[in-house]
Amino acid sequence: MEYKITKALPVDKNSILMIKRQAHEFFVQSLPHLYQSSNILFTADFFDNYFNNSNHVALLAKVNHQSVGYALIDKVTVDLPMMKNRVYVYIQDIAVMEEYRNLGIATALLNTIEGLAADWKAESLELAVHMNNVGAIQLYNRAGFTVRTYRMEKMFIPYIQ
Repeated sequence: MEYKITKALPVDKNSILMIKRQAHEFFVQSLPHLYQSSNILFTADFFDNYFNNSNHVALLAKVNHQSVGYALIDKVTVDLPMMKNRVYVYIQDIAVMEEYRNLGIATALLNTIEGLAADWKAESLELAVHMNNVGAIQLYNRAGFTVRTYRMEKMFIPYIQ
């Protein structure tokens, strides 16, 4: 199967949203205490940044001219007194349509991101992934990602009188 990874254009927004809707439903089902179904998946300002800001890039994966995956990435420059100055690339969101998973498309997206990170002289790629997203964790492990931090939560049962 041949696929192509390109920078997404504003005309590709609906294709990205279609893929996002499918991926989002996984989280609605598996993490209902955090996610809910919604017609709005990104705010307009957030989404538009990926098409008009040089520090944000949207990538699109296509198979036979059909959009099947995307990634939203941010170039982050850290310049804080308490932190080491550095540049890294944050993978804000990445998804591949379910029927196109395990075909190398997500790996191709990650490879393209690594190329952009090299162009930006970034020293690392970073992302967050839910612990229940086993397929994504396996992908990131194969791609050489390691766990740096754990984000933890403590749930409270609401007090009902």
